[in-house]
Amino acid sequence: MQRLPLGVRSVVVLGLFGLSLLPSCVPWLRVNVVAADPPAFRVCGTLTSMWQRKVAHLSVYGAPAGEAASEQLLWQIRAREDSRPLPEVRYGEVPAGFVQVVPEAGAAPALRSDWTYTVSVGGASGSGHERFRHTGAVVTLDEP
Repeated sequence: MQRLPLGVRSVVVLGLFGLSLLPSCVPWLRVNVVAADPPAFRVCGTLTSMWQRKVAHLSVYGAPAGEAASEQLLWQIRAREDSRPLPEVRYGEVPAGFVQVVPEAGAAPALRSDWTYTVSVGGASGSGHERFRHTGAVVTLDEP
């Protein structure tokens, strides 16, 4: 069996080392707002593996448009276990394997057209967020 030249071995070793650092540098978990009434939130990972879509919590914050500093937590769900796959969930609907944390009792507050919202998702493989407004259909906003 022939050995690889030293330069090639160095490149391979450095490449493998670089790949091992990716989880700490890349946001593996993302959330997208799906236009619907109520809006839906689609969770996806950078790669297609199911483990990269495992979610520990999903939260929706809101504030009157232009008053981001006064943003408040409106709705939050958490996985009953450490984390679970959550490909998509509708605002206010608690999927199997999750519990509603905020509000403690009752339904999630209705979304208002004059408010701006942020949905955030977190899990062992990272976190992500997206801002949106709800006007009967969802309009996704750019980051400020």
